[in-house]
Amino acid sequence: MKVSKVFLLLILGVLHFTDVKAQIVGVFPDAVPLNENPGNCIWLSNQSADQIKAHYLQNSKFKPEKVVVVADKTSKGYRIYYKHQGSMGWQKYTIKVTTINTKECISYYEDFNPDLLTAPFKGLKSIVGTFGHTSSDYKKIYKQYQHVACRLYQQTTDDKGYVTDEMTILLSRFTKDSDVQEPNLIASEGKGFAAPVKTEATTDNWNMWVGFLEELDKKGYVTLIEYSTCPL
Repeated sequence: MKVSKVFLLLILGVLHFTDVKAQIVGVFPDAVPLNENPGNCIWLSNQSADQIKAHYLQNSKFKPEKVVVVADKTSKGYRIYYKHQGSMGWQKYTIKVTTINTKECISYYEDFNPDLLTAPFKGLKSIVGTFGHTSSDYKKIYKQYQHVACRLYQQTTDDKGYVTDEMTILLSRFTKDSDVQEPNLIASEGKGFAAPVKTEATTDNWNMWVGFLEELDKKGYVTLIEYSTCPL
């Protein structure tokens, strides 16, 4: 008799767990997964945290218990709390939605990590002073596209099997396509070779690097959606 009770409880537990899993609120409609790995719980969107919060609040089937404002130095959003349908109240899950504030992000990294902001512009900057391209030309393009360093990018795998992101992959592709010259080693009398001397590019890649920024701009996302329980 005792064994049958235990067996019954196990069966009910499995059925309850299945019901809980089937009752989790779904992924925001236009969101894309951070990566294609099984069990991914992080998604990206170009809708704002306010728009995504409104979407979930309008869902008549799944009503949040509460919504809490969350923020850090570069982003702001909400944590939405739910109870699993059919649970006794102890089993909960959340959706954290944060949108990058581009102005604050740029300001923050200008103070604490300027190299992060300029990383996508190294190819373009290397051409300044050649083919008639000036510092003013560079600053104009930088101002127009500096937000790309404050965007979120999907993860992917490179040709060596390492996990990376779409910005890195795109930058690598354009770097290979650019006119990169090996530095000349200048011999000095009796002292072997001196320090490498940069060789000027023989091709004007300015428009190519502007094209890189245009393409990168299309791949970025502003909002991070984190599900504590991965949606089905």
